[in-house]
Amino acid sequence: MNICVVVPSSEYLGQAGARIRYERISAHLLSHGAVIKFKVIEDFSENSYFNDDVYIISKVYDFRAVLLAAEITASGKLVGPDLFDDYFSDTEDFRFTRLRNWLAELTKFSSFALCSTNKIRNGLSAYLNEIPAHVMNDPAEIEPVGIPKVLELIDIKQSQLREARELRMVWFGIGDNPHFDVGIQDLVRFAPQALRKL
Repeated sequence: MNICVVVPSSEYLGQAGARIRYERISAHLLSHGAVIKFKVIEDFSENSYFNDDVYIISKVYDFRAVLLAAEITASGKLVGPDLFDDYFSDTEDFRFTRLRNWLAELTKFSSFALCSTNKIRNGLSAYLNEIPAHVMNDPAEIEPVGIPKVLELIDIKQSQLREARELRMVWFGIGDNPHFDVGIQDLVRFAPQALRKL
């Protein structure tokens, strides 16, 4: 099986969406006879042949994705969006009206959707109708040789928590989402309520 992830630009391939979600699973897919590749949407033309079995639209939030999905569906292949960011379920947020309209049109030609969480999948049920939505959690890579060290660290942290009633941790957040505050701002905002309870 050949899977083609359609991306908005070559620059996107260096971002977390491509690295975390797709490159990390490519070896696992290969062991099951599936090959994953990326193709920039601009590389498709009206004379394109759809030789892959499945197409995933990844962050191409404009009319080109809808037109491409219509052509892929007409060719008898499977196509669907990845919806790892929830710009759709809050129908009161006017900033995302364009994206909600995009999704409503795209799902007319979609065979499936990928979501990162059950919450996103459930929030999109009005758009997805009967389309199956699969949850693909971001994978955490721990090599088998590292698992004993992780378990040992957990034991140490639990002991320290019991004895000192203190939990030491590190917060990591990139904080580059242009629409939502993420990262260190979340830590500051929730530290008094959540972290002090810990």
